[in-house]
Amino acid sequence: MRVMQTLLLCALLLLPASVPAQTYPAKPVRMVVGFPPGGPTDNLARVVGGALGRALGQSVVTENRPGAGGLVSLQTLARQEADGYTILFASDGQMGLLGHLYPKSGLDIRREFAPIRTVATLSNVLMVNAGKGISEMSALIARARAEPGKLGFGSGGVGTPSHLVGLMFESASGVDLLHVPYKGAAMAMTDLISGQVEMMFVGSSVALQQASREQLRAIAVTGARRLPNLPNVPTFEELGVKGMADDVAFWWGIAVQSATPPAVRARLDAALRAVQGDAEFQKALQSQGLQALDLDAAATAARIERDQARWGAMVRAGKITTE
Repeated sequence: MRVMQTLLLCALLLLPASVPAQTYPAKPVRMVVGFPPGGPTDNLARVVGGALGRALGQSVVTENRPGAGGLVSLQTLARQEADGYTILFASDGQMGLLGHLYPKSGLDIRREFAPIRTVATLSNVLMVNAGKGISEMSALIARARAEPGKLGFGSGGVGTPSHLVGLMFESASGVDLLHVPYKGAAMAMTDLISGQVEMMFVGSSVALQQASREQLRAIAVTGARRLPNLPNVPTFEELGVKGMADDVAFWWGIAVQSATPPAVRARLDAALRAVQGDAEFQKALQSQGLQALDLDAAATAARIERDQARWGAMVRAGKITTE
């Protein structure tokens, strides 16, 4: 009898740990997005949320919490219960850059948050104003070396990925450009079209949208290979600019609080693996100029470490601060 009582007690003690695996999710899941509605991140988040909801058998409700480059959404997640019912649609900038830009935020991003899986990536494209006489890489580099500090590249603001990719290009090509920050990428694109700035690094989805404009020309793309939707645009590597390969890209995935139970994380991970095979998800990626990127938690964490090291060095070297 005593043995049976002991076994029953052990089973009862183990029951709470097994419940999340059996019942999660028992209600809709809230997915926090750190950027405004209608932008590339929000558009992709809604596609992923729909596919993830189908895989989980529960609604995934998108909630936009923009501000400070995605910092507000991280702060929002940090205040919730670590039960998997509030998750983050995480970007490379949030996980690899914000800690360097906002060291006084009080958040230890690598300690407090854990990636579940990466789902998609987006190459960077260098677009130039075709009326400025720099419609190819050799002309751009020659002009920049002849007139150091005069060719302007627009960005969505100080410390944004488009700013840091521009700094990386300066380092890789040995040129000195003029950074022109704006309050958002849309304003920067407007001035690129009008010729107020000569160039800008944009995501491939934006490059596809703007490709038909006669004022603009895409002259190089990051990554190891050309993009299917932009087959005539060579890679930086092809053009002799080294160091602008695969890791110089935007990526997105799902992250949770580190204290989230392992069983809940495993359920989310299984659902995200199913997302990669979702026909609507694949169709949306193609239409937006995105590429699927299926990296598990360990591979995503390794990517974050590389991003932390690279962007941290760029922030320190450029003495970039937002506080």
